[in-house]
Amino acid sequence: MSSKNINRTANSQSGFSLVELLIGMVIVLIILGFVASMINGIQREFNRQLPRMEALNNAEMTIDTIVRNVRMAGAQSPSCTAAFSITPLTPSASAGGGVYNALRVQADWNPPDCSLGGVDENVTFSVKNGIFYIDAAQAEPFTEGIAAIRFKFYDETNTLLTDAVANAVKIKYVEIEIDIRDDTLTTLRSGVQVRSR
Repeated sequence: MSSKNINRTANSQSGFSLVELLIGMVIVLIILGFVASMINGIQREFNRQLPRMEALNNAEMTIDTIVRNVRMAGAQSPSCTAAFSITPLTPSASAGGGVYNALRVQADWNPPDCSLGGVDENVTFSVKNGIFYIDAAQAEPFTEGIAAIRFKFYDETNTLLTDAVANAVKIKYVEIEIDIRDDTLTTLRSGVQVRSR
């Protein structure tokens, strides 16, 4: 065999033929199409679930804020004079059956300076048009995506106070329910013991 034939045989066996390249490209394109379809589906589902996730996060933040404040209700420095008076919990907006849609909380804790001028020392929790407020005038939105908020109040024997306004001094435990705005009715529940009682 001559060296000319050896070189031609080696050259003809190296590389891919045009048909093999086309088949490889078609397989790669099919795989890429499948992957792109999966990614597109995942992205669509994420975009569909995003408002629900945001509403859940807002509801959890709302509950945490309420729990923190109710836990501190009525707290005040021992150095305050008798003239400095706090009304720890004031339920309002009765929905009947011991359920209330608004709650005012007072505490001198941030900082404890015998006044209610600090952050979160005199707040009113309520919902209007899907927005959660912590100010009585409902002028400054806190979170959105909240459809409704409900409070139930219990005394030290875990008895529901059906008239919590008249029995505000007996409130020992507050149950909180928050409905979020999403395509299904989702309710988050929590409860908090009032420390100062």
